[in-house]
Amino acid sequence: MTIRVDPEQNETHALFGFADLDRRRVLEIGCGDGRLTWLYADRVAHVTAIEPFAPALARAERNLPREIASRVTMRQFTFDEFAAASAASTFDVAIFSWSLCCMEPDEQVPALEQVHTLLAPDGVLIDIHPVPSTATVEVHRGGQVVFAEPASTSDGEGELQAEEALAHVVARGVFDAERRAEFDMRVYASCTSELRDFLAEADAHATQATGEKSDADESGLYERVQHIIAADEAETEVAYHERARITRLRPLAHSVAQRPPSRAE
Repeated sequence: MTIRVDPEQNETHALFGFADLDRRRVLEIGCGDGRLTWLYADRVAHVTAIEPFAPALARAERNLPREIASRVTMRQFTFDEFAAASAASTFDVAIFSWSLCCMEPDEQVPALEQVHTLLAPDGVLIDIHPVPSTATVEVHRGGQVVFAEPASTSDGEGELQAEEALAHVVARGVFDAERRAEFDMRVYASCTSELRDFLAEADAHATQATGEKSDADESGLYERVQHIIAADEAETEVAYHERARITRLRPLAHSVAQRPPSRAE
């Protein structure tokens, strides 16, 4: 499979610009196959990477680079299970790795409250998730985008609910939202079948392998893109492009028990 994920390193630059990870104790929530974990694990004191979906975690464990293996612990847990079994103030940095938006709506605020408990007083929470309704499928030739069309008609409900959950805990004084930015995230493939297989595998842990077809599949978008590639004699690539939003939050000092009830209570 000829897949290139974020060769521009926009995600890496965004993460390193938002969080000092050097010699920190890191919790990554929703590590999937470890793609993001490998980008920063050589900097940290230790990272605990949790993922509830067994196939994704199995891929991560198979592909764990030997040179960082001593710094990484991978665990199959839901976040609620992990938080219940963990001591307070254990971590310096917590990262929702494209995962807060995949939680059920009534789980998001409680998860953020649990992260508050797990972080050290001077800790940092990083959330990364897609910007709703920004995904496109593109054809690239010679460094130029020669075709682009929306990849989905979805309204990004999970992402919008994640935004609401973040705003909720900030309004209640659980966290202070210090900084927010957006960046471009692209996955490149040599043909549409490679891209579709990659996206299906990467997304399986979020959808729990429901097998539902995306809007792009139903609209015939990939077939149109493959026709463009096949008809072009020049070297081309297909790309899945979306905007991503990264937010840095700082836990505030008072305990969750002293705050008004969360929206899930």
